[in-house]
Amino acid sequence: MKIRRCEKEDVKSAGEFYDAVVRALDEGINYPIWTYKVYPSEESVRARTEKGEQYLCLSGEKIIGAFVLNEELLNEYRPKTTADAPYKVLHTLATDPTLRNRGLASEIVAFCAETARKEKRKAIFAEVIPTNLPAKRLFEKRGFVSLGEVAPDPKIEGIDRFTLLKLSL
Repeated sequence: MKIRRCEKEDVKSAGEFYDAVVRALDEGINYPIWTYKVYPSEESVRARTEKGEQYLCLSGEKIIGAFVLNEELLNEYRPKTTADAPYKVLHTLATDPTLRNRGLASEIVAFCAETARKEKRKAIFAEVIPTNLPAKRLFEKRGFVSLGEVAPDPKIEGIDRFTLLKLSL
């Protein structure tokens, strides 16, 4: 497996990857409450790619995972002191539905933590829907701790709360 930043020429296929993930979630339980062709989408991938924040996991040429790594926390979560600054935030983590339970998401989280360490960050955060138990278990298994829940501001349709998880580095 190779992890690298998404490039302009990858945007369409990365958007298609997220579309396939959301369709699979909709056939079972859509834990992150993602919306097909709305979020995550080719448009969101393009915006994050332009900022250098979208990453892809590849097996050969095939996308098997994708995520965003940046410094954007919901307003309510921004550290009130500099104790956690500078930090990184992991968003929109998705893996190929046919490869679930093989440790791919855990490898992505480890990559993000190592990237943050190399950049001399003090913490890495993840925001998850409180009912997204698979994601919460993944992060807790990797050493993250819950900092509680808060309502998003601005409002996000269909999502009334997020749980913030933190890994101190």
